[in-house]
Amino acid sequence: MEYFTLVAKPGAPGALHIEEALREAWNACAAQPCTKCHVPAGRYCRDRIAGVHRVVRFHRPRQDDAHVPTILAPVGIGGLSWAKGKGSFVWDSRTIPTV
Repeated sequence: MEYFTLVAKPGAPGALHIEEALREAWNACAAQPCTKCHVPAGRYCRDRIAGVHRVVRFHRPRQDDAHVPTILAPVGIGGLSWAKGKGSFVWDSRTIPTV
């Protein structure tokens, strides 16, 4: 999870519910294989950038297969995405931790 931040803004209305929904969505994605980049369940998604595989956010088909829009819609979030300022990382087949 070092590539993503699953935290609501401090003082945000319903912050506890937002964080619970984010964790549920994260774990649902982690349990799904990705049909776009073909990584198995339990691995981060990847894209090939300049000849190197890089870790990327969960691809939209994987989020859809994991029903992430349904999980996050009640708290007003459209999907999981990158945390700002985390950077770019070489994909190394490490497992996704559950939260």
